[in-house]
Amino acid sequence: MEVNDDDWHILLAFLRSKNMELAREIERHLASSIMLRNVSFGFFLLTAISLIKYFLGWDLLDIFSSLAWFTLSLLMIRESIKSRRWYYDTILSTIVAQRIDLEKSILSLPVSAKRIKGKKEDE
Repeated sequence: MEVNDDDWHILLAFLRSKNMELAREIERHLASSIMLRNVSFGFFLLTAISLIKYFLGWDLLDIFSSLAWFTLSLLMIRESIKSRRWYYDTILSTIVAQRIDLEKSILSLPVSAKRIKGKKEDE
């Protein structure tokens, strides 16, 4: 299945029309990604502040704290990317699963229903 960058919101809208609770769960992944990215930016700002404090006071504790803040910032951005990936993967896997269910339900129709369906298409 080929999906363009512009199609994700359409696919999510389709899922929302089918199952609102599932759509909310999927949107939580995106919300988590955004929040983790903001936390990462906050840790990056703390890194910059610690470096500025180090250059003003030459305290080694500020260097270690800036390394700790920077490490936390990298960890948060990694988790943000993971949550964003879960968002897209969940949308795609749900759409594919619904497509498979649709194909199974069509294949499981009784023979008489398939004939009626074929007659309606001929008319």
